[in-house]
Amino acid sequence: MIERSLIKIDSKYINENHIQFLKHQNQSNILIVIFPGGDNSTDIPTLHYARKAALLIGCDVLSLNYGVPQSKLDFKDKDIYMTLIEECFTAINRVNSSDYEKIIFISKSIGNLIAIDVDNKYFNSEVTHIFYTPVEALIDKIQYQNCIVFTGDKDKFIKKESISILKKCTNIKVYQFPNAVHSLEVNDDITESFRILESVTKILSEYLEKTMKRC
Repeated sequence: MIERSLIKIDSKYINENHIQFLKHQNQSNILIVIFPGGDNSTDIPTLHYARKAALLIGCDVLSLNYGVPQSKLDFKDKDIYMTLIEECFTAINRVNSSDYEKIIFISKSIGNLIAIDVDNKYFNSEVTHIFYTPVEALIDKIQYQNCIVFTGDKDKFIKKESISILKKCTNIKVYQFPNAVHSLEVNDDITESFRILESVTKILSEYLEKTMKRC
C-alpha cells in the first residue's frame, strides 16, 4: 500500500510550497526524486509515467515543484536559483533520504541543472541521474555523470554534435528517438508519440528493476 503525504516547505517566494511524497508502507530501498523542467510540473506524460513505473517497482517517490510563481521562474537569476537549490534539498531531507540505500534523481530539461547542483552541493555527487531531454548549456556537466539520457533527434534545444559527445562517453547511456522533439513527442504523429513514451517508460522500468534487485 502507498501512503500519500504533502511535504510543506516555507518558501521565500510563496507562502508555502506543498510537495507530494508517495511512500510504500513497507520500507523501500530506493528514493526517486523528480525534478520538473521549466513548466514546473511533474504531471507531464514522461514524468507522470516515470513516477508510476517507479511506484510499481517499489520505489518511494518525491515529486518536486519549485517554490516560485511561474512568472518569476528565472533560472538565470542567482538569488532565485540558489533558493530553489536550498528548498529542493530541504524537501529531500524531510523524507529522511539517508534511510535509503540508493537515491535516483529523474529530471527534465533545465531541471537537470538543479538536480546536478543539489547532488553536488548536498550529496557529494553520489546520486544516480536520469536526464530527460537535456539542453545545450548542460552538456559540460552531464558528460561527467554516470547517467541515462533520453533525447530526440529533432530537439531544437540541443545540438546534434553535443549528443554525439554524450554517446562517446562510456559512463552515459544515451537513448535518442527519431523525429522526437523536446517533449519526446513526434509532431503530428500521436501513435509514434505513444510508442516513444512506452519505450522510455519501459527502459526506465527495466533499469529500476535491476537496481532494486541489487539493493
